[in-house]
Amino acid sequence: MNWFTQPGTYVYTIKEVIGTNPRVTYDKSVFTVTYVVTDNGHGELDFTRSMTKTAEDGTVTQVDLGECNGDIGSVFTNDYPEPTPDPEPTPDPEPRKPSKPKKKRLLPDTGDVSEFIVASLGMAASSITALGFALKARKQRR
Repeated sequence: MNWFTQPGTYVYTIKEVIGTNPRVTYDKSVFTVTYVVTDNGHGELDFTRSMTKTAEDGTVTQVDLGECNGDIGSVFTNDYPEPTPDPEPTPDPEPRKPSKPKKKRLLPDTGDVSEFIVASLGMAASSITALGFALKARKQRR
């Protein structure tokens, strides 16, 4: 398959888009693909392809594209370190004593004690009145 419409030399650069994961060391290699397109004299275009890899340190190497010049060639190698496991929790030196269960209240605590005071005063007044009647009745019987 030939995508070219004119003879010439076409040069393309391939590099990895660096990701955002801070744990990954991304490959910063740059591949250069060169296509040399020629007219074969019969009205058809032929091409040859070559590829080089420039490593992060600037070293340039020729990439083997296979016997038919059709292998992919550009391979990026990223480093994914093993995650460090979370440390084991340390047990408490002394086990905690269970807390005493709280007593359940029959009535909710509303913070308003005025009704309780009025009811207590009413009961006290009733008790004093009943005691007065009892003493008066006892005095009259004598």
